Amino acid sequence: TTPAYVVAIGYPTEHFDQWLSLRNHDLVHVRLPDDVKVAAGSGGGAQFEKFLRDELRPLIESRYPIDPQRTVLAGHSFGGLFALHVLLNNPDAFRDYLICSPAVWAEPQLLQKASSFHTTTPRHIFIGVGSKEEEQFGEGLRMVKNAQELADRLKDHVSGTEVSFTDFEGQTHGTVIAGCLSQGLQIMLPTPPIPTDH
Repeated sequence: TTPAYVVAIGYPTEHFDQWLSLRNHDLVHVRLPDDVKVAAGSGGGAQFEKFLRDELRPLIESRYPIDPQRTVLAGHSFGGLFALHVLLNNPDAFRDYLICSPAVWAEPQLLQKASSFHTTTPRHIFIGVGSKEEEQFGEGLRMVKNAQELADRLKDHVSGTEVSFTDFEGQTHGTVIAGCLSQGLQIMLPTPPIPTDH
């Protein structure tokens, strides 16, 4: 069987505020108002995307025997928003997209963009969200509704692409991560059948 390589990107700090600021800067393409405390320091998504494409990917490809045609960009929350932004603006950067609890409220124009999205490359798009996220954050952020609407718009307008959506029953923004990543990766990286002896 072919191995799958998981590349996780973190930050060399033990201070939560610094980690959050760095993460917000890298994962949100647009600059959000300063009064949106949860997104302080946002707006560096384009530079982070360029780093992934022009620096990190060539480094990985030089060290490991990966298939550049079988790549998955996965993210949760602002990471899910980042993956969605890349999908809708530069879809060929990765083949498949695993989008968990995307913070669409931070860039709501992406919903409209999803309605006109087009790709000729067969790919998987998996979108997951916890059923309790709107109860957790309030109706205003539309965490569940935006994720469902996003999946519906992509299903309606994208041919040759498998769009999957799962509303994880009883899960919150934090508890949904493991199930979302696990289910999405099983769809995108299926286990080959075990040969049987006859």
